[in-house]
Amino acid sequence: MYIKQSFIDRIKDQAEITDIIGRYADLKRQGKNFFCLSPFGTERTPSFCVDPDKQRFVDYHSDRSGDVISFIMEKESLPYPQAIEHLAGMLGMPVEYEDEAWAKEKAVQIQKKEELRPLLKVAQKLYVQELREIRKNQTDHGVLNELQKRGYTDHDITDWELGYAPGGRLIFSDLVKRGKLKEGQDLFLAGEKADKYWNRLIIPIHDENGLLIGFAGRDVSKPLSSQELKEKLASGESVQRTAKWINPKDTPLYKKDKAWFALHRAKDEIRKSGEAWLMEGYNDVIAWHKQGITNTIASCGTSITETQVRILKRYCSKVIFCLDGDAAGIKATIKQIPLFLAAGFQTEVCTLPPVNGKFLDPDDFSRALYTSAGYQAMHSLLQHSPLQEGFRILLDHYLGDGVTETEKAIGARKLAEVVASVPDEALKEIYQGWLTKESGLKAAAISRWVKTEQDNQEAEKVTFKRYQLPTEVKTPLSELIKDIERYQMFIANNRIWMMKGEERPYTFFHVSNFSIEIIQHMQDERFPMKLVRIRNIYNEERIFDVPSENLNTPQAFDNAMTNHGNFLWTGGRNEFQRLRQYLYDRMGTGQKIEVMGWQPDNFWVWNNGVTIPGKGTIPIDNNGVFKYSQNDAEVSYYIPSANKIYKNNSFKYAPQKKVHLDQDPPFSFSAYCSKMMAVHRSHAINGILFTVATTFLDIVEDKLGNFPLLFLYGPPSSGKDQLIECCQSFYGAPQSPIHLENKTSTAKAQIRKFAQFRNIIVHLSEFVNDPQITGLLKGFWDRRGYERGNIDSMYGTDTIPITSSVIFTGNHYPEADALITRIICEEMTKTEFSLDEKKAYQELKDMTKKGISGFTAQMLEHRQLWKEKFKEIYRRVESNLKKDFTLTSGHDRMIGNIAVLGATYELMKDVLQFPFSFADFLEHNKAALETQVRKLNTASVIMKWWDCFLASVRTQTDPLRHGREFELKDDKLYFNFTHCYNKVIAQWWAQYHEQTPSKSKLTDVIKKDTSFIEEKNSHRMPEKKSSVWVIDLKKLSIYDDLYEAVDWQIRANQDLKPEIGSRQMSDQPKPVQGKMFNEPKDEKDLPF
Repeated sequence: MYIKQSFIDRIKDQAEITDIIGRYADLKRQGKNFFCLSPFGTERTPSFCVDPDKQRFVDYHSDRSGDVISFIMEKESLPYPQAIEHLAGMLGMPVEYEDEAWAKEKAVQIQKKEELRPLLKVAQKLYVQELREIRKNQTDHGVLNELQKRGYTDHDITDWELGYAPGGRLIFSDLVKRGKLKEGQDLFLAGEKADKYWNRLIIPIHDENGLLIGFAGRDVSKPLSSQELKEKLASGESVQRTAKWINPKDTPLYKKDKAWFALHRAKDEIRKSGEAWLMEGYNDVIAWHKQGITNTIASCGTSITETQVRILKRYCSKVIFCLDGDAAGIKATIKQIPLFLAAGFQTEVCTLPPVNGKFLDPDDFSRALYTSAGYQAMHSLLQHSPLQEGFRILLDHYLGDGVTETEKAIGARKLAEVVASVPDEALKEIYQGWLTKESGLKAAAISRWVKTEQDNQEAEKVTFKRYQLPTEVKTPLSELIKDIERYQMFIANNRIWMMKGEERPYTFFHVSNFSIEIIQHMQDERFPMKLVRIRNIYNEERIFDVPSENLNTPQAFDNAMTNHGNFLWTGGRNEFQRLRQYLYDRMGTGQKIEVMGWQPDNFWVWNNGVTIPGKGTIPIDNNGVFKYSQNDAEVSYYIPSANKIYKNNSFKYAPQKKVHLDQDPPFSFSAYCSKMMAVHRSHAINGILFTVATTFLDIVEDKLGNFPLLFLYGPPSSGKDQLIECCQSFYGAPQSPIHLENKTSTAKAQIRKFAQFRNIIVHLSEFVNDPQITGLLKGFWDRRGYERGNIDSMYGTDTIPITSSVIFTGNHYPEADALITRIICEEMTKTEFSLDEKKAYQELKDMTKKGISGFTAQMLEHRQLWKEKFKEIYRRVESNLKKDFTLTSGHDRMIGNIAVLGATYELMKDVLQFPFSFADFLEHNKAALETQVRKLNTASVIMKWWDCFLASVRTQTDPLRHGREFELKDDKLYFNFTHCYNKVIAQWWAQYHEQTPSKSKLTDVIKKDTSFIEEKNSHRMPEKKSSVWVIDLKKLSIYDDLYEAVDWQIRANQDLKPEIGSRQMSDQPKPVQGKMFNEPKDEKDLPF
C-alpha cells in the first residue's frame, strides 16, 4: 500500500457513511437506520440498509455489505487504493503517501493531463459547430449522407456529441493561436502543417469516468464509382486509398490498451445486469444503445488487451460477443474468447439471424429491423436468437467440419491450454469433457495435457509470488518476468527499475526518471554510433544518435542523457552494468545514412522517403528510421536529417533536408521541360539531359571513369542561375551555390558538400581562371576525391569521394586546355527579354514551386535499363558524333562529354517524352562545340601572351613601362601593340623556349578574345601619345598581378605619378581578396 495507514484511519473517521451513500441514493430514515432501493440492482421494495452507528451498509438485494470504502469500491468499480483516493477527493482531503517523491511526480502527471484536456474540449466544440453549420446550410454533403444512412436523429447527434472535421487548419490554427501546437500534436489533433482529421464524422471517446480522451473519425468522402475508378486507372492517375476509420494513437490522455468505447455510459447497466455486450464498431454500440441495450461497449478499433479485460472485470463476469459475421469478425472472436475465459468470465456469442436472406453487422441489423417492423421486432429476435457458449465456438473452429485429423490434434492441444487457464473448477471440468468428446481423443490424453498446462501456469504463479512490483507499475508481471530473472531489472512506467532485497518477495527501486531503448547500433570504423530513444515520466521523448563510447561509463551516460533535458540517472556502477547488458542484448544493428541520393544498397534516400526501384517509395518514420529487406535479411537504416529533433534546427543537416520527395505535380515531365525550353531556349536541352544523366551518375562513372562538367557562361541576368534552379529542383529544394572565388573555402570546407550527395547536382558559381580552381574542376571530371590525413597512421589518408555532378557558372571563360576539354559549355548571352518571355519565366517558376522531384522517382524505375544498356548506347552515339562533328582526335574528350548526354536521350526518349528531337540536340551541340573548339585553339596563345606581358612589366632589364608602352586606367589596359610586341617576343622565347606566333596571328587572337574592347588611333598616356588597343582588365587572369607589378614600378621610379587610373597607390602592397600581393599561395589549399 502506497497510502499512509494513518491517513486511511483518519479518512474513515471523518467520512460519514450516510453522507457519502446519500450522494448516490435517496436514503429514508426508519428508526435508527436508513433505507433505500439498492444502488446495485433493480428492486421495488427498499432493502439497502445503512447503520450510522456501525458505519456499515448491508444490501439484501445484491448480497453486498461493508464500510464506506467498500461501498465506493463496489459503486465506482475501483480497487482499494483508488477508492481511498476517490473518497478523499469527495471530502476535499489531500492524500498522504508513503513515498512523497512518487506522490509529487504523480501530481505533476495528473496536472499535465488536466492542462491538456481543455484542448480536446475546444476541438470537440469546433467539430460540433462545423457539423451544426453543415446541417443548417447544406443538403448534399458526405457527412449528412453518413448521418442519414445511420439513421441518427437530432437527439442522437446531440446525445453522442457527434461532430465533423473538415480538415485543413481548423484545429491547427486554433492551436497555433493558443500557443499549444506541440500539445495538440501530442493529442493527435494536428500534424506538422495541418489537422489530423480530414473530411470525417467525429465520434468522441471518453474514459470510464466520462472524461474526454480522444476522437474517432469516419471518412465521409464520396466513393468512386466503378466507371470513375476505371477512368482514373486508365489515365495513369494515382488513386488515393483513404482509411475508413482513424483512431487516435496513444497520447498522454488516451491509451488504446485501456479504453472501452461507451463504458462510461454502460457501466451502471453492466453492473446491474452482470453482463456486457461486446461490439466491433462505434456505430454498432450507438445502434444497440438506441434500442435500449445500454450495457453495450466496444474496443476502440483495436484488439482487446488484458488490461481492458481487467477493467471490465470490475463491473461484470459475463460477456456476449456480437461481432461482424465476416472473416475478420470471426477471427477476432476466436482470439478474444480465451482471454476472457482466463480472466474468469462466462462467454457467449450472439449470431444475428439473417434479415431478408442477408447477414448484417449489428448496426445494419438494427436499422433493417427498425425499418421493416420497428424496434420491438429486434428485441424479440434477440431474445429468441440462440446464444452459443464461447468455448463451443472454439470447439467448432478448431475441431469442426473440414478439419483434418492432424489439425484436430493440434487444435485439441491449443484448447487444452484454454481449459487449463479457466479459474472455475466446475467450468473447467465441463469444458474438458466437451473437448474429449469433440476431439475424439482419449480422455487420459486430454487430462494429461490439461494437467501439464495447469502445472506450468501454477509454476508461473509461484514464480510471480517471488516478486513484488511497485504499486505504480501496471504492466503484468508475466511481461516483465524474463527481464527480471535475467537482468534483475526491468523498464516500465518510463523508469528503469532495479531489484533489491535478499529475501522473497523481492522488491524494486527506480534509478531514473526515464525509459531508454537503443534502437540500433551503427557500425563505423572511426565513429561508431548508437541511435537512442528516451522518454521521461512527463512523456517528453527524445530520439538522437550518440557516440558509442558515451554509453560505456556511468558519468558519460549521465552526461549524454542530461544533455537532452530532464533525463536523470541516479544509479551506481553496478546498476549501470546491468542496464548496459540489458540494452546491448536488445539493440538492433543498422547503418547510418548521411549521404542523400542513390545508395550502394540499391535505393534512393530523400529526407522524407526512400525510393526503391521496382517497389515504389516507402516512408521514413519521425525518428529518421526505416527498414528494408534484401536477400532475406532486414536491415535498419537511420537518416539523422530526417529525425524530428532536427526538424526546426536550421543549422543541422540543412543541405540534406532540401533533398525531399514531392508529390507528383499536376503536369507531366514533358510539359515542364517544354516550359524550360520556352524560357531558356535550346540551352535547356543540355540542362535537361545533364539532370537526367546525373540521376544515374554512378553508372556512368563506373562505365567511363569520368562525368562531364556543365558550364553556363555569360553575363549577369542571362538566366544561368534560373536554369540551374530548374535542374536542381529535380532533387528537391535547390542547394545554395559554392562561390569559387573563395578558394580556401572551396578547397577545404565546401569540398565536403560534394560528399553529402550522390547522383545530385552541386552548383559552383563565380568561376575565375585560377590554377587552383582549374585543378579542382579537373578533379571533379576525373572523379578524384579529396585526400586528408587520419589519426590512425602517420602515413595513412582518408578520401572524401566526389559523388555529385557539377554545374558551374561565371563571366570568365576557362583558359586552360585541360579544363576546356572537360566541359560542356552553354554560352548564354541574351539579357533582354520580352513581356511574353518574362511571363513564361514566371509560369516556369510557379511550376517549379509545385515540386518536381517526383519525376526523379519515376526515372529511377529505369535504373536497370541504364546498367544494361548505357555503355553500348554511349559507344554508338560517340562513334556517330565523331562522324558528324569532324574534329581532330585531340578533341575526343569533348565528343565523349556530349556523347553522355546523347546516350541519355536515346535511353530515355521512350520513357520521358523529351520536348525536343535528337536532331535538335545535335544541331545545338554542334554549334556550341565549334565555339568551344575555337576558344580552345586560341586559349593557350592568349594566356601565354598575357603571362609574357606581365613578366615583361616585372623585369628589371628594359621592362614595359607604365605611362610609355601601356597604361592602366579605370580597370582598362591601354597598350601600343607594336611597342609591346617587340619586348614580349623576347620574353616568350626565354619563358617557353618556342617560337613566338606571328604578329598577324597574335593580332587575330587578341582581337577575337572577349577581353578586347576596341582599337584607338590616338590616346594620351603620361609620357607620350600613341595608338592603342583597349582591353577589359577585369577579364584577364593577370588583373591583380599587373596592378602589383605597376605598383612596384612606381615605387622604384618616384618621378612617376603615384596614381593609376582610379586606383590609388600606397606605401604598402595592395590587398586583393583578403591577401597581400606578396603573400605566397598556400599549396595546402589544393584539394587533390
